[in-house]
Amino acid sequence: MLTKTRLAAAIATITAGLTAGQVLAEEFALEEIVVTATKRETTIQEMPMSIQAMSGEKMKNQGIDNLDQLAASVPSFQVGDGALTTNISMRGMGSQPERGFEQSVGMFIDGIYMPRSRQYRAPFMDANRVEILRGPQAVLFGLNSTAGAVSVVSNTTRPGDETELNLTLKHEFEYEGTTVEGVYGVSPTDRLGLRLAGKYRKDEKGAFKNDFTGDDENAPQELVLRGTAVFEPSDATTLTFKVDYADFEFDGDLGETGGDDSLLDWRRDMDATGAAEISAGSEVGIDKPGLQQESLNIGLTFERDFGGHTLTAIAGYSDLEWDAMFDIDGTSLAIMTGGVHEEYQQRSLEVRWTSPEGQALDWIVGAYYQDSELDNAQPNILGAWALGVQANLPAVFLDAEMGSETEATSVFAIGTWNASDVLSVTGGLRWVDTEIDYHRGDNACTDMIGGLQETIDAVPDAFFCFNGRGYKDRRSSDNLMPELALQWDATEALMVYGKVSKSAKSGGYGFSTVLASDADGNLLAEYDDEKATGVEFGLKYQAATFELNATLYRTEFDDLQVNSFDIDTGAGSIQNAAEVVTQGLELDGRLAVTDWLTLTGSLAYLDAEFKSFDEAPAPFDGSLPPAPSGNPAAANATGMETPYAPEWAGSLGADVNLPLGDSLELVAGLYLSFSDSYLTDSTLARAFEQDAYEKVDARIGIEGGGGQWSVALIGNNLTNEEIINNSVNFAGPISYLKSPRTVALQGTYRFGL
Repeated sequence: MLTKTRLAAAIATITAGLTAGQVLAEEFALEEIVVTATKRETTIQEMPMSIQAMSGEKMKNQGIDNLDQLAASVPSFQVGDGALTTNISMRGMGSQPERGFEQSVGMFIDGIYMPRSRQYRAPFMDANRVEILRGPQAVLFGLNSTAGAVSVVSNTTRPGDETELNLTLKHEFEYEGTTVEGVYGVSPTDRLGLRLAGKYRKDEKGAFKNDFTGDDENAPQELVLRGTAVFEPSDATTLTFKVDYADFEFDGDLGETGGDDSLLDWRRDMDATGAAEISAGSEVGIDKPGLQQESLNIGLTFERDFGGHTLTAIAGYSDLEWDAMFDIDGTSLAIMTGGVHEEYQQRSLEVRWTSPEGQALDWIVGAYYQDSELDNAQPNILGAWALGVQANLPAVFLDAEMGSETEATSVFAIGTWNASDVLSVTGGLRWVDTEIDYHRGDNACTDMIGGLQETIDAVPDAFFCFNGRGYKDRRSSDNLMPELALQWDATEALMVYGKVSKSAKSGGYGFSTVLASDADGNLLAEYDDEKATGVEFGLKYQAATFELNATLYRTEFDDLQVNSFDIDTGAGSIQNAAEVVTQGLELDGRLAVTDWLTLTGSLAYLDAEFKSFDEAPAPFDGSLPPAPSGNPAAANATGMETPYAPEWAGSLGADVNLPLGDSLELVAGLYLSFSDSYLTDSTLARAFEQDAYEKVDARIGIEGGGGQWSVALIGNNLTNEEIINNSVNFAGPISYLKSPRTVALQGTYRFGL
């Protein structure tokens, strides 16, 4: 086990090595990573904020296909699938497993906001880089980004670029998976650049064994296609059009049941096919447990230079649809089977006016508009029909339909006053107005006796029945989000900064099946805006072969949006936790030891806890004290750590590019990520605690022809660690795991070089 003492010793050794390496290797230079988190091209070392980035080439070399895998190298950032949502957390803060929530960690793909958690599933293909912004984002990425933001930037072929044709083949041995990825970029005229990219993946075996059916489950199959056109009608004007389509699916249940006393005894013994066929007849378009997801994203970017000032307009359209069917009783008998069907459409437009850079005052002003529709259904079945018994026995069918229409408008401005050659002050403000229309369908519990479906009006509030039929409501809110940063270039190599920002995430309405009601029986579906105020101080040191960044931060959350569910205690409420504080220290750095060896490292200390939350949902294992009110379904979580908040986490990496002659090069890498224990259940049940772990990834291969071709063996999670994404107590403990060990052979050929 990696102790804190051993970790501190390792960090001290690495720091000493980094310093020594700086003296010995002045003839080398680290490759700069250009980012656009400030809406201008700059480097990480020049930005007064906590940010990490990884290039698309490095992700491809390490076999990183999605954000879940990338998160292992970014301490205090977690991404992983659950039954109803994909869970995203930054510094111990994130949206709970509620389908109505937008994410507290906002995601932007090529400048377009993607608020739905399942959009985080999109695999990386032909990515230029991914930027991870930690802490509340107020002005430039201030759309519901109270915990942070993720920006994914795709590659493009610009007019005049050389023709590019790349083909990558990968075979995974553990699960017999095959991946084919191709890229073709061409500039047919000096005014037009075209790029086509495609990726197909299919695993023959699933990563998990169903002990009841004997089948291997969760074998993924995915297809991603993207087309990009860059047109420059004049030297001052650029139009970029992009369209991408993604299809993802797998068969089998999503979760694993745990043993009686711990989650170490993993098993998968669910057979929900029979009930799934019944439930699927209503909303979900699949006839057995599994998941299917389709998405279409279209973007059009207009840029024009007006004598140094730049006008930018980004129009976006996003269409997401996904269906899931899963066993929710955690046994081999399909007594309770659930499904989700979601459709989401969004249209957005952002316009920015940017001043020339390098003036006494640099500034950006802009406006944003978005409208969207979200429709969600959750068909479930409970009773004898789920057992395949078509007799005159009671059964309940739930078809919970709900939806919302959202309209958001905002304006923003940010400016940097370059007071001197070494001192600058940045201040900005964003105003956001959000209006939401919410509705619930008329379908409720249905008696399926003898195949007849008759609405049961006598039990509208039964536990598995849908309450609030026909409920409609409307809410609006507006928020001001300021930001202020001070940057001092102490030396040519050292920059020191301080930053304070206030962000907000709009409130809304719950999409959960079980909701609280007031004393008169009125549905309590609404939750308030979430607000975060963050303060951070940092330093960034950069020399030719050595970089070191350090950030000390504290963020206070008011009215944190939470949703918890537990069948044993009856907890299933959507509410706002009064006060949460997350604070800590983050370190990351790079060192070019020689011209063929580069070391990377990151470390995070995190303290995130509920400062005031004495009416939290009670966990099934009784690990929280009772609520002061005496409510048996509530508990006092004041002073408890938040989910996904390991006290210590970090990563170490080594990349090798060693020449083996005139035309061959050894390419290799070793990557270690580690984490303290943390909670994985929204009710804070200790039974769902993830133990501390170390995860090892590695690669080794040969590259030739000046980068024209490469062959590498890539291993991820080589020690086969069982790492939990999310947990829930539903007729037994169920958890959702990250990918087990994979070993793949990957080959790339670049034609025409």
